[in-house]
Amino acid sequence: MSAGVSASVVATTAHLALSILLIVWTILVAGRIARRRDASATLLMISGLGGLLIAPAAFVEGMAGSVTTGRALSALVWLWPATCLVILLQAVYATARGYVGRPLGTVIVVYDLLVAAMALVRYDILLGGAPIEPLVAMSAAGARALDIAASAAATGHPFFLFPPVLAPAVPARSRGLGVLVRSGVAIVITVWSTLLLLAIAPAWRAATSFRPFARERLQERPAGDLAIGARLFSVVDGLGPQDHAVTRDVSLARELGLTALSVFIAPGAASDALTDSLASAVEGPRQAGAVLIAVLAAGDDRGGALPADAAGEARLAREIELIVRRLRPEYLVPVAPAAIAAHPGPATDWIPYLRSAADVAHRSRPATRVMLPLSGFSSADSTLYVWARGPASPIDAVGFRLRASVHGGAGVEARLLAAERWMRLTAGSPMEHWLLEVGAWPAVFGDHNQERAIWGALAWASRQPSVRGVVVHAAADYGAPVGLRTVSGRIRPAGVRMGAAVRAFDEAAERAEPVPAIR
Repeated sequence: MSAGVSASVVATTAHLALSILLIVWTILVAGRIARRRDASATLLMISGLGGLLIAPAAFVEGMAGSVTTGRALSALVWLWPATCLVILLQAVYATARGYVGRPLGTVIVVYDLLVAAMALVRYDILLGGAPIEPLVAMSAAGARALDIAASAAATGHPFFLFPPVLAPAVPARSRGLGVLVRSGVAIVITVWSTLLLLAIAPAWRAATSFRPFARERLQERPAGDLAIGARLFSVVDGLGPQDHAVTRDVSLARELGLTALSVFIAPGAASDALTDSLASAVEGPRQAGAVLIAVLAAGDDRGGALPADAAGEARLAREIELIVRRLRPEYLVPVAPAAIAAHPGPATDWIPYLRSAADVAHRSRPATRVMLPLSGFSSADSTLYVWARGPASPIDAVGFRLRASVHGGAGVEARLLAAERWMRLTAGSPMEHWLLEVGAWPAVFGDHNQERAIWGALAWASRQPSVRGVVVHAAADYGAPVGLRTVSGRIRPAGVRMGAAVRAFDEAAERAEPVPAIR
């Protein structure tokens, strides 16, 4: 594991551990306040309520953001912002009435105020609201602070929180240990509050940087050679996608008229039963003309995908042959888009595996095209891109992973410009390009900015002759609230806009069709 990856894992683990410790501390403080005989009824009530709610509220907040785990909890998403408000009220009351020292109480009030503001804005976004950009900046500031305090992998994931903290309106049991613990809590929340406050201004700039995409216009593609699609399901294993995922995602694909579908298959999971289940699930959209992109999700967002030995490479080759032969996808991606960037070794390590995977796919089904996924524009990505466009390369297409970061629209625009510069290297060649896993964080930047980011990517792709498709991540909220459809079933504005784009391209293609001569 590289030093960068190791530091990221340590920071992420540390933030999660500190969050859990603060939740436990809040519960213990609430229990001690409940036994205080000289406290007012108001303090006892709000302290007890905060301590009672904090653990289940954190559980609901972490689990309700995914279709896989949160369908039964979607009606309880109000619990987290309500808990944050209760704990903020307790901190204000305890500090104002002198139940806690003014310095510590003030630190806790400021921190809880920031946490409650973020929770309320995200709740409004979840309900489909369109908060003004200064409020969106509060939500984005939380993501930016997480990027610093934990890692980029933690941003946008509901399990990584800034938990509110009860004011310890009770004397410490042990003066030495009590001072040490309270000082530690004060230091942690002071650091986090500072990060949140410093992140507000750049978060506001990031939120407003999506505005230019709203003015973009689609360029007609009369040949009908630009596919628009979405990733379906979570990573598929076992006997195939779950029934509820098939129902929701396939109905969305039909409703929007999507012309490209991607599915991620877990390494080691490919079987006759799984491929038959997948083929049946996507049969309707494929009969309507949608192309299928099958991704062997080796190293899906976790790294370590490169086969360690000849036996591992042979196993993956057998899986690729099975997927191509049974599922018959138009495109095969032999590795998860994030895995190449996570690999600690040189990019050239991937070339033997990619060449072998392409040879197996082409031999099993010549009509299947092999796509190289690139998650960024690093030197490693550049090395593989130069190799892929070479005359001896078996790669048929290159897919750029395009997800918004904490930098917002500016980051999306920078990646699009970089992709355009790279594509000039292959001008005039048959190399195809795709935008894979296009997306933004609606829970962070709001639904309207997710819509702007996807629309900007579509408009850019429509102007690039070598770009053959745009695939959005994802059809629904799997793992994190980033999809076109929410856990509650609401289609986000980005999905509606994609459907309009599909219809616009279809109409342009129909207008371009030659009128048959009258005989």
